[in-house]
Amino acid sequence: MKTFVLLTAALILPHSLAAQRPPWLNEYLKPAVYGRITDSASGVPIPGMRIRVDGMTGIAGSDTAGWYLLFGQQPGVRRVSFYCPTRRRLSWRKVTERAVNIGPHTDSLVNFQMTLTGCVEPPVHTWTAEFRGHYTFGFESSDFIPCENKLERLDGTAYDGEKQYVWIETFARDAVKGITWPEKNDPYYPKYYVRWLATVTGPGSYGHMGVGMYQMRVDRVLEARDPRANDCQ
Repeated sequence: MKTFVLLTAALILPHSLAAQRPPWLNEYLKPAVYGRITDSASGVPIPGMRIRVDGMTGIAGSDTAGWYLLFGQQPGVRRVSFYCPTRRRLSWRKVTERAVNIGPHTDSLVNFQMTLTGCVEPPVHTWTAEFRGHYTFGFESSDFIPCENKLERLDGTAYDGEKQYVWIETFARDAVKGITWPEKNDPYYPKYYVRWLATVTGPGSYGHMGVGMYQMRVDRVLEARDPRANDCQ
């Protein structure tokens, strides 16, 4: 069972606390909660910390000095979730979850301290290997989902648990030489089972909207056919 720390936002701040506002804070929708996110061990501000309130998307993270602002919130006890700050992609590995009691007129300073356990970004590297899986392309889509569960093990990193989608960036000049692609009923997003030799770079953010965790250049297509239910067995 999860344990929540309930933080009740004060309606009126002492003068000393009122001065502790983000330097960019001007007009904003109330009720609102703002403050700083710092490392519990070092006290250093944590920039780029991702935030969600009650699972809602579209909530901005902390700035370069660790300041955050949650404005226009619904009154009541709200679950505030914090996710690993990452530079290369929008990682959603949860660090911790707190609860904040927001009143109808709340305008309050609430600082958070936390430990960034498991938030290290894995290094980017490039390698060449043979892969098999399903390839789909179309408008703003060039996706490859390998049959292998993981391209590499990312346990204990900021990307732990994320789906390892691959963005097919290019095909080498002679990659499809001698290969006949089956005709598809869906002309917009055809899906194929493929086996190919490819060069992979990652992890990071690649392709349209950075959806791919890896980028792949196909060096040689070895097989291309219609998908089957037992392709990845």
